[in-house]
Amino acid sequence: MIAATDTGLVPMRVSKVVALKDGDHSAEFMVLDELDGDRHLVIQVGQMEAFGLAVSLQGLRWGRPMTYQFAVALVRGLGGRVRQVRLDRIIDGAYAATVEVEGPQGVAMVDARSSDALNLAVLTDAPVFVVADVLADCIGRQADDSDQAALMRRALTARPMTIHKALRRRPAPPHARRANPAAPGRAGVHRSTVHRWVARYLTGQLAGLADRPGYRPR
Repeated sequence: MIAATDTGLVPMRVSKVVALKDGDHSAEFMVLDELDGDRHLVIQVGQMEAFGLAVSLQGLRWGRPMTYQFAVALVRGLGGRVRQVRLDRIIDGAYAATVEVEGPQGVAMVDARSSDALNLAVLTDAPVFVVADVLADCIGRQADDSDQAALMRRALTARPMTIHKALRRRPAPPHARRANPAAPGRAGVHRSTVHRWVARYLTGQLAGLADRPGYRPR
C-alpha cells in the first residue's frame, strides 16, 4: 500500500452509507475513515449512488446485475482491473475522482464522480486515496455553523443504511388467483403499479434535494 507521507495521498476506506432526515427530505452521505488516523471524509451523494453502495457493503446479490456490477464486469470482460481510486480534486464545490484502470493496452486514468468511483472501489476491493487538500476541505466544512455542517457531523455517528430484500412468496394456485386476486399471500397490486409508486417517490425525493441551495450530487 502506498504510504501517505510518500505521495501526499491519505489512504482511506469506505466505512458506511447513511440516510438522514432533513426536514421533508432525506440526505444521503458516504463516510470514509482514515486507515492510519482518526479523520473522516463525508460526502453527500444522490439516493441511487447511496443505494448502490449500501448494497455492495452488505454483500447483497440480485438476480440481474445492477449498474455498478455491470460496469465492473465490463472492465473485467475487457481484461482490465481497477488498480486504485483517488479523490484528488474539487470542481465547483464537488469532490472529483480519478479511477486508475489497468488493461491489455496499459494504464488509463479515468475521470469520475466520487460517488461512482467509490462504488467501483468497494466492488473491486481497490484501494482508496484522498488528497490532503480534499480531506482538509471536508473537515473545514464540518466545522462551521451551517445546516449542511450539522448534517455532516450527524453522518459520522449515524447508523449505516440497511437494505432489506423482500422475500419471494410462493405463487397462489391458478384457481385462487382467478377467484380472489387480493387473497392472503398476494399483494393484490400489479408489479408495474408498485414500480410506478417507487419511481414517483424517488423522483420527488431527488427533485426536492436538487432544489436545495448548495446541493451537488457527487
